[in-house]
Amino acid sequence: MLVTLELEPHHAEVAAANIAAAGLADRVDIRIGPAVATLDAMIAAGEAPFDLIFVDADKPSNRAYLRAGLALSRPGTVLVFDNVVRDGAVLDAASVDPSVQGTRALYDAIAAEHRIDATAIQTLGAKGWDGFLIGIVGA
Repeated sequence: MLVTLELEPHHAEVAAANIAAAGLADRVDIRIGPAVATLDAMIAAGEAPFDLIFVDADKPSNRAYLRAGLALSRPGTVLVFDNVVRDGAVLDAASVDPSVQGTRALYDAIAAEHRIDATAIQTLGAKGWDGFLIGIVGA
């Protein structure tokens, strides 16, 4: 089962229509609301761990997504955080951009977390210079 979190009801409706058109409605669970609150509810409910967790949005909350991701993972779970290079802006510790600060906080949290082996991979394409962080949860 694929679980996807969506803040905006309209975007969830569009996604649901496309998922249904693809014949996958029985395999995708769309949850609407703030992702951190939704994740906290999933943790409180004792939902089963995920094999793959992909995070792409709300960069200031990256540290909270990492915390929740670890709570919803098991050894072997793969974590992917998108947009972690930000045209190199993550190198600027004095940046006032909340997305840069959220990404820097993610790097700090990953570095301090002994259960995760991770690396960032830079990409360059039509959307510019960015990248993603990929990690695996260990024991």
